[in-house]
Amino acid sequence: MQVTPRIEKIARDACGSETNVALQARLLLDAVADLTDHYSKDSSKPKSGVGDADICLTAGGGTCTNMHSLFIALARARGIPARLQMGYRLREPNHGKEVDPGYRCWAEYFVPNYGWIPTDIVEADDPKGLGRTRWFTGLTERRLWLNQGREFNLPGRSVTERRVNTMVIGYAEIDGVEARVLPEGDLPAQLTRTVFYTELNPSAALAAN
Repeated sequence: MQVTPRIEKIARDACGSETNVALQARLLLDAVADLTDHYSKDSSKPKSGVGDADICLTAGGGTCTNMHSLFIALARARGIPARLQMGYRLREPNHGKEVDPGYRCWAEYFVPNYGWIPTDIVEADDPKGLGRTRWFTGLTERRLWLNQGREFNLPGRSVTERRVNTMVIGYAEIDGVEARVLPEGDLPAQLTRTVFYTELNPSAALAAN
């Protein structure tokens, strides 16, 4: 998420003379959505990534981690605080089931006198979704938050030559070797998780009281 000369130019071109922080953030979000695609929308885009803004630009998209890392870098180039969040989506078809929810990251940007605003560029760019305005200004209730940030320095690790880039599930070691949390080529993930949730009916709950 480094602010490089390339990132600075894209941010400058996108925002032009705009000085309002909220409007600048919207222009940068539009720029990322216009310049890149998630692999679910374009199967030619990489399905794995470490959250690298430059790689996202070069490939024209990729994973949610790469796309939101690009936005964060662009926002920081304009002096707008931005950060990465990680969690799950609770999909309606999975109600009452025990399933692996995958993972989804999103970004937050800070608007003075208003606060942190969550945004999901992948959802915003889905032609069958709720649209950019909805997803650039907040999320729906179907999110389970896990953690915030990047480059974790966890105590008690045997692998100390590098920090943990992202925590998409958690962290574990097997015989002193960092466990795979995502598939790597033909190698399956070594750390998995499942989520079970049920829908609440607010109307029924009120009637019962």
